[in-house]
Amino acid sequence: MSRAPDLCPPIVAGVEQEYVTFDFGPGVPVGVTIETIVAVHCYSLDGSDSTPASRILGAATIIASPGTGQANQAVYQLFGNMIAGLYLVQAVVQTSDGQTLSVEARWPCVNAPP
Repeated sequence: MSRAPDLCPPIVAGVEQEYVTFDFGPGVPVGVTIETIVAVHCYSLDGSDSTPASRILGAATIIASPGTGQANQAVYQLFGNMIAGLYLVQAVVQTSDGQTLSVEARWPCVNAPP
């Protein structure tokens, strides 16, 4: 479906746990909602993390779209315990009009300052 802007600020390695909102609202017709979260993925783009899927913490939930304000048009997921590097986070959903869509964003992770 769409590539979201890079997430900013970077998450701090080994320290922060943060929620990411994957907003499908702006890309779907009015009234279309998320029926099912198919998957949430976390990939290490630079190869610095051999287990990037372990950075997904807990279960994702369906929430209102921050962009449209409409119910059930976004996915909310907690990530954390990251390793410094570059990640790609992605949510894949099925919608009420029969589409399978994804939203993804790159997310840098930096070491904590000394």
